[in-house]
Amino acid sequence: MANKRDLKKLITATTDELFLETIVLSNLTNQITSEKTEELLSRIADMKQDFLARMNGCGGKDPKIVQSYFRKFKEDFQNQINSIIDEFESFHKKA
Repeated sequence: MANKRDLKKLITATTDELFLETIVLSNLTNQITSEKTEELLSRIADMKQDFLARMNGCGGKDPKIVQSYFRKFKEDFQNQINSIIDEFESFHKKA
């Protein structure tokens, strides 16, 4: 299992990349309104804050509990990323 520092760096890098992609996409296509852009940016910022806060509550010292906690954590993070990427793809299809 990666340590918490590596996971925090991964979360920060991934959300920063999504943030940048949202800004670039909004500037390149006319299909995205400024309200939708602000909504996506807010959603990404909230996601980053939520997952960084969840890093500290790993459920104790029992390795099995900690392992299952971070397995669920990574799964939730990946699902959030996939949801945002699906929205990006829907904008590309409209353009």
